[in-house]
Order: sequence, then C-alpha cells, then structure tokens
Amino acid sequence: MSKLLQQINKQALIAPSSIALKSEESSLSYSRLIASINSVAAQLSMLQVRHIGIYLDNQFDWVVIQLAAMQTKIPVTPIPLFFSKQQVTHTLAKSEIDLLFVMNQSQVAGLSVTKVVLADINAMCFKLHRETKEATWPLDTALVTYTSGTTAAPKGVCISYDLIDDVCLSLYEKTCDIGISQHFCLLPLSIMLENIAGLFLVLYSGATAVLLPTQIRGLAGSQGLDLVALSACLKQFAAQSLILTPQLLKALVYLRQQGQNFDYLKFIAVGGGRVPSELLASAQQYGLPVYEGYGLSECGSVVSLNTPNQIKSGSVGKPLKHCKVSITRSGELCVEGASMLGYLGDTQSEVSAVSTGDLAAIDSDGFLHIQGRTKSVQINSFGRNFNPEWIESEICAAPGIVHCAVFGDQRPFITAVIEALPFVEDAQLEQMVQQLNDQLPDYARINAWIRPAIPLVHQNNLITSNGRIRRAAIYTKYQSEIDNKYLTSEA
Repeated sequence: MSKLLQQINKQALIAPSSIALKSEESSLSYSRLIASINSVAAQLSMLQVRHIGIYLDNQFDWVVIQLAAMQTKIPVTPIPLFFSKQQVTHTLAKSEIDLLFVMNQSQVAGLSVTKVVLADINAMCFKLHRETKEATWPLDTALVTYTSGTTAAPKGVCISYDLIDDVCLSLYEKTCDIGISQHFCLLPLSIMLENIAGLFLVLYSGATAVLLPTQIRGLAGSQGLDLVALSACLKQFAAQSLILTPQLLKALVYLRQQGQNFDYLKFIAVGGGRVPSELLASAQQYGLPVYEGYGLSECGSVVSLNTPNQIKSGSVGKPLKHCKVSITRSGELCVEGASMLGYLGDTQSEVSAVSTGDLAAIDSDGFLHIQGRTKSVQINSFGRNFNPEWIESEICAAPGIVHCAVFGDQRPFITAVIEALPFVEDAQLEQMVQQLNDQLPDYARINAWIRPAIPLVHQNNLITSNGRIRRAAIYTKYQSEIDNKYLTSEA
C-alpha cells in the first residue's frame, strides 16, 4: 500500500470523524472516505479494469475513484474538461482507457460503451469496448497526466506510486509547521499540481480539502474567470491555503485592492509559469502570503518551493529533498530523483533524469532561480502550455494566409500577428480565426490579432532566408500594438 493511502488510513483510525472532503452541501469524513475507497476498489477488481479515465469536475467521486484505483494498482488518466474534442479523442485512443467516469452521457457520444453502475459512486461510468492490447505504460504507473498540450496530440506523462509518495512527504515536511487545516482546490484536479500538491498533500497531512464545481469556483475552461463567484466561494469557505497560477494571483490581488479580506489565508503557492516580480511585490504589499514555486509534470508537479521559513525574493525556492538538481554547461536545469517513468506508449526504460528545457541558476544558499526557457513552448498566465508553432501552422493552412507569429507567454490570452494576401479582407480573416478557434482548446485560441501594414520578408529581418518567422524580431516591431491588445482587454 502506498504511503499516501497509509496516511489516510491512519487518520481514519486516529480521528474517524475528522473531515477529509467538503463541498457546498456535504462533507465526507476520513472513516467514510476509507470505507468508500475499499468498496470501490473491490468492485474495480471484480470488473478486471486495466486503465481508468476520469472525465469529471472537482467532486468527491473523483477522490474516491482515484484512491480506489491506487489501492488496486490500476493506472488513472485524468481528462481535463477544457480539452478540445480532438484532444479528448486522442487521449482516449492512446491511453487505452477501458473504464471511463463522466458527468453526463454526451461525453461518450460516438463511443462503443456499456453503462456500469458502481456502489458509492454517483458519477456515470462506462465500459469502453475496444480491442484488448498489451499494456503500453511502464510498470508501477499510478497516474498518466496529459499536460494542457503543446500540440493537438499531447503526450501522457507516466508517474509512479513512489514519486507521488515522495512529493507528498517532501511537501509535508516543508509545510507542516504552517498549520493548514483546510485547503481549497481552486484548480481542476485534472492538473497534476492541484491533484498531488493540493488534494493528495492535504489528505496526507490529515487536513480538509474543499471541492466545488467549476462554475461555483468562478472558473470556465482553462482561462475563464468570474471574479464575483470566485470572491464568494473564497469568502464562504475561508480556506487557509490555495494553489494559484499567475493569472489567478492577479485576480486575488485585484479582489484585495477592492477591499476583500483574506486574513484567513496562511499559504498561497503560485506556479505554472513565471510570476512577474511586480505581481509578487503587489501581492506582498497587500499582505497576501504568496510563495513562488517551480515544477513540471515530468517531475511529479513540484521541484522547488519557497516557504515562510525558507524564502528568497526572485527565486522559486529550495529544491524538495527528494530532488537533485544540476545545471548543464549550457545553463539548462536537470532534475534527478523526481523523474517520470516515461511517456505513455514509449518503450524506453525509466527516465533517470529530466532535462527541463529551462535555463536556471542555483545560488550559494541553495535557492533555485529560473532565468528563461530553451524551448519554444510558451506558458500563458493561467499556467497552460502551448506551442506557438502548432497554432501558427494551423492558421497558415487557411487560404490566403502568408505568415503568422503567435504571442501569449505570461499573458492571459493569445495575440497573433497575421499576414494575409491583399485579397483577404479583414472580415474574412476574422472568420478564418474564429473557424480555427472552434477546433482548438480555449487556451490555444487566438483572442486578438494584428495585421501588419508591410509584408513580413527577409529584407526587413522579420523572416529568415528559408521562410521561417523571426519571432523575437516580429515581437519587437509590433510590441506596442501587441501590448495595446492586452491593455484594452484589461480595461
């Protein structure tokens, strides 16, 4: 049995009536949680399930299903609700999920399925009919996480039971003296950061996790935000800890500026992308207990974290005790001791070290500083990864489009500089963009675009000699117009 499950069982014995999960209308004690886990685990064993998919919102069923699967050594693949239809189809096809939990039957439309009823579970459950294959995930895979997807076909990161335990233990030792008794799972549980560093850490420590539906949390998709709803649920539950993306931290700072009191918060972890120093300074100015961290899915979510007892401005904290970090000659950060098992479907052996693609430095006090990225992948201010080349290639496939350069790093949405042939009118270009957006997940959609007055050519240093865009040069030339798109939106 994993250490996480051992800790949950221990809490159920010591304080059976203590609350493990809480929602608007109900709660679940640790003793009841264990009983539900055991019941569902027994049913999963009888069904001889090989791989479980969870396509649900944040709710009690999610927790019971995932922990029951861990008890029976069945891999689980969360499917984010903000995934596009194409990404969901890809995930189901590649992951070989044979039991899928959904909120409604429309989520399995077009699939060959049989409905299954499980005791102690309210969510709809379907057995997927497909050709039986040998397992293509590494031995001891507990969790297969598809990141937000740098392309339309993201890879599944396979995480072991041991790595989940290591992250929970390291984070517990770093944060146990803060005195957190209730954590609000604001991010979707389909995101590994909230799943492990939020939910699992809370249960590991014997505290309470607050789980609410997306709409009540004030979130829509991976980027939408309803400040009124967010403000109301934060005030109602007064949780002591949160995990935020930079954009959600910005929202919290705004609410604080409007007079909302967050005195009940003891710890706010922010990650999922570089946090602007100005935003951190503003949060601290308003008394928000914000601590920046760093991590990636391939390392089990968290690699380093600032805490009240160990904090340095400008850093992402000290590495967790199970992580061994090093910097290559080229300045790239590598992580050992916290490695994924591999990608779903890969035949390679276990990964001993993860090359992060991030430029970093470690100071004399052992604090980690992230200085940029070696890869072209951008991360928006909601913490969603996207590959600009993917989006650019999609829009350039439309008739009359010559070049496209996409920008959205550390921004709330994507803006594109799009060059089209003279016969393409602006209204036609807007229609092309909207048609593309209908096929893309929300974090990869082009929300604003700029049409250059002059062609992007090699002679003005905006295009290479072989026709590839010079992204940095294009950004420099159109920076004021790009910035204005965001200023207008925020206004």
